[in-house]
This record gives sequence, C-alpha cells and structure tokens, in this order.
Amino acid sequence: ATQFDNPDRYAVTTITIHREGPARDTPALAFLEREYRASILESMPVGSRVLTVRTNGQGNQRVQYSIISEDLPNRQFGFSEDGELMVRKTIDFETEAEYSFRVLVENGLEN
Repeated sequence: ATQFDNPDRYAVTTITIHREGPARDTPALAFLEREYRASILESMPVGSRVLTVRTNGQGNQRVQYSIISEDLPNRQFGFSEDGELMVRKTIDFETEAEYSFRVLVENGLEN
C-alpha cells in the first residue's frame, strides 16, 4: 500500500512548554551577598540584632527567611520579617565556638 499524500508517514508539530503561575519578568530570587559574616559577643542579650540579610526581591515583595534546621538544631538564631538575624537563645562559646548555617529565602513563588 502506498500513501500518496504523505509517503514517508511522518508528522511534525510544535510543542510549547511554559511555566504555570505568574510570568517571570523579574530575575530569580537571590541573596545580594554570597556569604554573610558577623562577630558577636557572648553577652549579647536575647532579641539582639546580629546582621541584616538582603535579597534582590522587589520592595513590595514579601519574603520569608528561615534557617535550615539541621544546620542549627538548637535554634540559637532566628529571622525577623525584615531579614534581620536575631539572637533567640543565650550564646555560649564554650559549648559552640562558631555558628555556621544555611538560610532559605522564599517569596511564595520560588526559593
């Protein structure tokens, strides 16, 4: 049997894949600094501000900061809504000489 209108028996189509949700007209959410460092005193009271973490999120874009829990199991630090790293528990450098942890930032669309 021979097919006269399409002897090679193939078809071509175009597939368009797009991201669901709002269109991305801004760059991906990212921290403004690759690494943040601060020196603190052991005597800093609970509630003290250590440093402020910033992202490239727009001024009206709400972002939420959180510390990866396995990096800081005793939760000595935490974040305010404005990206301020705060002392949550009394610091004891005899127990822990240095604190190093990862931070996750989310805006409800990406992290």
